[in-house]
Amino acid sequence: MHTLPGAMQSLPESVEALRALVLATVAERDAAVIERNTLLAQNDRLRHLLLKLTRMQFGARSERLPEEQLQLGLEALEQAIAKGDAETEKREYRAQLRFRDAEAALDLR
Repeated sequence: MHTLPGAMQSLPESVEALRALVLATVAERDAAVIERNTLLAQNDRLRHLLLKLTRMQFGARSERLPEEQLQLGLEALEQAIAKGDAETEKREYRAQLRFRDAEAALDLR
């Protein structure tokens, strides 16, 4: 008789359980795509801000940014990164909860 790979053997056999597993997987993928798009947009904003700060710091002497202004800009950059990290952690936690809920739904059937 033909044997299935390990991952295939652990799949549920009922249609309802398979459907729940597929829905959970699709939700997880959608969350990952949203997170990727959010992070790409954040990276673009941060690159733009860093480029702007670099130009202000290293531009012509008359165009240079005072040290205090540079520090404020760098602090804003650090805050934006920290905010993005916190949002990412929150999204990951929600995705874990959705996955756990889907697994629990599979176990109840």
